[in-house]
Amino acid sequence: MLKNKTFAITRDIDHNAEFIRLVKQFGGKPFSLPTIKLIPRNQQCIFQFLRKIRKIEFDYIVFMSPNAVDILLSLAEKTHERESVLNELKKKKIISLGPAVMNHLRINGISTNIMPERYSSEGLLNHIKKMELKRGTKILIPRSSASSSLMNESLSLFGLQVDEFYLYSPEINRSSNVWSKFSHL
Repeated sequence: MLKNKTFAITRDIDHNAEFIRLVKQFGGKPFSLPTIKLIPRNQQCIFQFLRKIRKIEFDYIVFMSPNAVDILLSLAEKTHERESVLNELKKKKIISLGPAVMNHLRINGISTNIMPERYSSEGLLNHIKKMELKRGTKILIPRSSASSSLMNESLSLFGLQVDEFYLYSPEINRSSNVWSKFSHL
């Protein structure tokens, strides 16, 4: 079906495994062409995260992407605070945007309490709206500093107190070898 077609996949190989498998299965040639790289904040931010989560009694923690889970736990590992972070997360109600996020949490021993039927920001907002949370419910969202303000603004309109904690920033990936190879194709 895809014979003799090359597909440029704009993520790194680690985040493309399933898509790469499917392209190959149907006869296509996948080419991983990462367009961005994620730059974690400095390791000290994990201490800020722990202070915040211990000081404020958040009702829910919302994970929007597997990257947020992985980077949070990677920073925690580097600062020898992995167990502390995991223990704090286990005390909270966790909302996962979708199965990939839920799987990254589960692998690390964190259970997902809530997951929307539609795995998108819009699906998550609709799900939370249907939950009819009381005004003032506190929600923490660990995420990218380049994230859209849609989630924060929408949840705030529901009367919820939202706190975004920025774990990483995206940057353009200027990996010349990969781009050179791609341009030759």
